Amino acid sequence: MSDLDVELELIAASLMPSEEFDANTGMPRIIIIANSESQRTLHIEAREHYPACDSVTIELKGNDIGRDAAVKQNTEIAEIQAANWGEDE
Repeated sequence: MSDLDVELELIAASLMPSEEFDANTGMPRIIIIANSESQRTLHIEAREHYPACDSVTIELKGNDIGRDAAVKQNTEIAEIQAANWGEDE
C-alpha cells in the first residue's frame, strides 16, 4: 500500500462519513468521497509528481453554506473532537 493509499484511507475514514468512495488507480489519480446526508462531495486529484505540494488538488463540492454557518459548524466539530480526544487509547 502506497503513502497515497494510506492518506486517502485516512481521509475517507475521518473527514466525513463516506457512503461512496470511488478512486481510480492510475495517474492522475482522482478520488471521490461522497455523503448524501450532507450533500457534499470531496474531490481529490493527485498528479504524477505526488507528493510534491502542487501535485494535489482538493475540492469540496456541494450545497453552499454561509460564513457564519461554516464557522459555527467548525466550532462544533472542534468541540466534539476535543471532547473525544484520547478516548481510543
